[in-house]
Amino acid sequence: VPLSVSTPSYIEDSSNSIPLDSRPDYDEKIGVVAFLINGVEAKTVNILAPKILHDVVMEIIVPYWPMNAKNLLVEATSTTNSKYFDLPSFEFSRPVDDAIEQTLKLERKMVLKVEQDLNSEPIELKFTASYDDPLGESLDLTGQDTLRIFSSTKKPATVLDEGEKIEQRIGTFSGDKKITEILVQLKNNYEVPMGDAIAAIVVLGKLVELAYLSLKHGYFAVGTNETDFQKEILRCLHQIPACADDLQEQVKTGNGRVDLTYRGIPIELKSESKRTVANGKNTGFVKQAAQYAVTLSKKVGILCILDSSKKSEVSKPVEALIQIDDSHWSTSKVVIVEVIIQGGLPRPSDFAKS
Repeated sequence: VPLSVSTPSYIEDSSNSIPLDSRPDYDEKIGVVAFLINGVEAKTVNILAPKILHDVVMEIIVPYWPMNAKNLLVEATSTTNSKYFDLPSFEFSRPVDDAIEQTLKLERKMVLKVEQDLNSEPIELKFTASYDDPLGESLDLTGQDTLRIFSSTKKPATVLDEGEKIEQRIGTFSGDKKITEILVQLKNNYEVPMGDAIAAIVVLGKLVELAYLSLKHGYFAVGTNETDFQKEILRCLHQIPACADDLQEQVKTGNGRVDLTYRGIPIELKSESKRTVANGKNTGFVKQAAQYAVTLSKKVGILCILDSSKKSEVSKPVEALIQIDDSHWSTSKVVIVEVIIQGGLPRPSDFAKS
């Protein structure tokens, strides 16, 4: 007599399962088709302002759904402490149309709570997926499974190109056309090594900024002496983080002492109160700066002159008082970047009385 044998509960009922010949490859991974942040395709590093909401859209391809799964959760993990940001998670619902391969899209919000230091590394978010089936194990994604975020309103140092690094270092007037022209000339016309050219431009940027501020606010009175001028220059240069460790005072070289050096680039400072200073008429000062550069084995030096003489004429624009003096290039292979800062300025109303 045949015995009736019941099917154990742990053996899948074939009537409710997908035929073996039509099952998808369960080793095929979920693919990330696209990440959009605030409507723009995600980049290698995404610079986002802190303390505001950002839209994040994820689009994925799901190759299969396990029989008992109703949802697919995609979450981000990071080695950075989660208290600094609110990360989005994407919970995709199983579509009614149970096709083997489907493309799904969701939008979520993200908030970065603090601003990062510009020299720090971006936050890296690694996304993994899991179904809500009994197994629920974490699954790797293919495609763009990682987002790199930098919480700032400025570009971090890690993603700046060389020109942008210069602009960030030299401050408010970094985009000045004259400074850019001088950088190009130093590299292309005078064969100044890139590192020395950048060092010169970092200092030049701060000197030009001070020249603008002096013109606008009358920083330097008539007869300002060289000692006070040097103290002000030193204070300004110490405001640049890049200068802090590489700025030296009273460096001995060539039987003399140069006022300052930055990464070996000589910076000679002068104050002139008895005459109006003009480009091309400072031969002695230029020779002194050139001699310092030669003794320090540099092709470039900086000369900054404060004109603190009493003025009776309308001031000149700052860019007109910045130039490269190459009078010693042919013989000594050295050029001097010359900056004249205008002090002793008259009040505009003084001209009305004359």
